[in-house]
Amino acid sequence: MASGAPGVLVLGRHQSTCRLNGSEDSAQARVRAARDALDLLGLDPRRIQFEEPAPGPDGPRASVARFQSMLASLEKPESLSLPPLEHEGLDTSLALINKMSRSAVETDGGARFLEKHGLPTPSLHGPVLLAGCIPILHTLGKELFAPLSLVDALRQALDVLEHLGIIGTGIRIGAPKSAFALEKCGDVTLLDDVLRGRGRDLPRPAQGMKVAFDGTEANRILIEALGYEPVDIGSDPLPDHFSLTAQDRKRAVGTLAEAERAGAHALLVANPRALARWAMMTRAGSWRSHRVQPILGVQLAYHAVHGLSLAPTHPNRVSSPCMQVAP
Repeated sequence: MASGAPGVLVLGRHQSTCRLNGSEDSAQARVRAARDALDLLGLDPRRIQFEEPAPGPDGPRASVARFQSMLASLEKPESLSLPPLEHEGLDTSLALINKMSRSAVETDGGARFLEKHGLPTPSLHGPVLLAGCIPILHTLGKELFAPLSLVDALRQALDVLEHLGIIGTGIRIGAPKSAFALEKCGDVTLLDDVLRGRGRDLPRPAQGMKVAFDGTEANRILIEALGYEPVDIGSDPLPDHFSLTAQDRKRAVGTLAEAERAGAHALLVANPRALARWAMMTRAGSWRSHRVQPILGVQLAYHAVHGLSLAPTHPNRVSSPCMQVAP
C-alpha cells in the first residue's frame, strides 16, 4: 500500500472445505489490524480485504474480479519513495505508517477510532489532548502489551485533566509521533510538564509509594510533585525501537530487578512508545513477571487521584526461585 498499490487482497481457503479449521485466524487478524491502520490514516479500509472464495476453480477468479471492480471506483493513493524493506515487525509497520500519514488525505478516520473506543473528539475552541503514537500502537500491537491497554492511558489522561479543572478536552489523532501533549489556544505543552507545574493540586497517594526513574532532574520533580518517593536507578537501557536484542532484554531485566531491590512499585517511563516497549518486557505471560510495572506520569497522577495502589493487580505475579535474576 505504501508503495502505491491500489489495494491488497488476501485469499484464504473456503473454510468448510478445509480440514485445518481456524488456520486462517492469524491472517484474518493481521488484515483487520491493517484495515484499522488505514482507517487511522484516512484511507478507505476496503483497500485491504481478506476473503474466502467459493470452492472450485472459479471462486478465486470471482473474488479477484470483485475486488478489482471495487478498487476501480476509488482514487489511486499516492506512491511513496521507500527504501528496501528487509525486516517485518512493529518497527517496520510504524515506519511505513509514519510515511503514509504525511501524504494521507484528512478524513474522519480518527473520529471513527475515537467513537469506537468511546473517546471525545475536539470541540471548536476547547482544549485538545494530542494522542501521539497511542492509537497506532494500540491498533498494531494489542497482544504485545497485554494486560496494558494504551487506549486506557488516554482515558486516564482525560480524567486527570478534568481533576485539574481542564474541562471538555477532546482527542486529536494525527501523525504517529511520540508526543503526548495538551494543546490550548494554539500552545502545546507536554502532559508531564503540566503535571510538574500543577501536580501538587491533585490528591496525594498513599505514603511510602516509591517510583523508580532514570535519574533526570525533570523526572524527579515530576514524581515529587505527584506525591511519590523517587528512586534513582539510572538511565533507561532500552533503545527507541521494538526489535530488542538479547542484550537489550538482559539490561531491561537488570533494571527491573534493581527497581525491585530498591522497593519501587513502578518504573516511570518517558512517553507512550517507551511504555509500550517496557510493557513487552513485563506483560502477562512473559518469561518473567515483574512486580514493578512501567507507567507514564499521567498514570501515576490517575492512581493518586483515585487512591489506587501501584502494586500489580495479578495475584500470581510473585517471584519464584526459577524466575529470579542474579545480581
